[in-house]
Amino acid sequence: MSKNRPRCPVCHGPTKRNGATSKGTVRWRCKDKSCRASTTQRCPDNRLSSDFTAFIDCICSKQSMQEVADAKGISKRSLERRFRTFWFIDIPHECDNFRIYDQVFIDGTYTGAGCLLIAATRDCVLNWVWARNETTADYEQLLKPLQPPLMVVLDGGHFIPTTYEHNLGIQQGWAGT
Repeated sequence: MSKNRPRCPVCHGPTKRNGATSKGTVRWRCKDKSCRASTTQRCPDNRLSSDFTAFIDCICSKQSMQEVADAKGISKRSLERRFRTFWFIDIPHECDNFRIYDQVFIDGTYTGAGCLLIAATRDCVLNWVWARNETTADYEQLLKPLQPPLMVVLDGGHFIPTTYEHNLGIQQGWAGT
């Protein structure tokens, strides 16, 4: 059956076109005389696209969740429900976590939602962690799954030597610029 002619949501039987809603959306009615359920066909892609744009705007700006929800005309709780799926987007880890890298770049990037800590090489992202601020504990969480590299390039955070000292027991061989 054509994608444009949906199945009945109740009995999964065929449907026929049955007028339109006040909004102009086509209404479909089940052909089964015992069911006769009425439904409209929904396209979730448009709302998901709009929600994803709002999600990116929210985490990259200083607007609060309440301000974004008010702009979309929904409650803060509804906005949180819509954003829930976007927090679980899995970033593939293509790099080998057991490999010892020559050089690893680490840095934190602040957004409206907090700080994104990233450990990367020239070729790929090795690990990333969401945090409120750049702290020793957050950097330890970032570096924990990685083998100690030969050299680390960073922007000069005061907590970095402590992180390496805890992970390695030594500080020699580590460079901070």
